[in-house]
Amino acid sequence: MTDDLDILAQIDAFCARHDLAETRFGRLALHDPSFVYRLRAGADVRRSTIMKIRKWMADYRPSRPRRRSEGNAVAA
Repeated sequence: MTDDLDILAQIDAFCARHDLAETRFGRLALHDPSFVYRLRAGADVRRSTIMKIRKWMADYRPSRPRRRSEGNAVAA
């Protein structure tokens, strides 16, 4: 359970630093938008999942926001 609490604290800090919602984090990291919710509710997490999350956070590079004009260009 200590690992679960530790990873939850790491996820919280990561989401705050990158301005990510918990559901978006879960979707991007594990393809599971309810992962953090279940973790907060006391779900057990495998060590392999914790390692996968830590690797994903270490490798994360936010995409640059697309400007409105970039996607709306019309060819003449």
